[in-house]
Amino acid sequence: MDALKAGAHKVQEAVHGKKAEEKMEKASDPSRAPSDRIDAAHDAVKAATKEKKMDAVKAGVEKAKEAVQGKKAEDKANKASDPTVKPSERVDAAFEAGKARMKEQEHACKAECNKDKHVCH
Repeated sequence: MDALKAGAHKVQEAVHGKKAEEKMEKASDPSRAPSDRIDAAHDAVKAATKEKKMDAVKAGVEKAKEAVQGKKAEDKANKASDPTVKPSERVDAAFEAGKARMKEQEHACKAECNKDKHVCH
């Protein structure tokens, strides 16, 4: 499901970017009426702004996922170090804690990347 969502977001980004590009081409076309060129420039700015807002939202979502994975990793690490739990369960918990830490780092990286896109553009 996450892969489908990610794919949908990529398609939306591409569409917004393509729309902004097309609108800027219309805005810079000297054969068009000035009012059409102004409208096209306005639409291009709107499309570009929409893309930036999506980057900010994505950064927030990734931060939330990072927090969830961090909590999971902490819980599993506590279980892995609990002497009252069976050794096999502790080993499984340690493995799951490692996976959750890796996912936490992955989401942190994605959040930072989306934040940078939002700020830099």
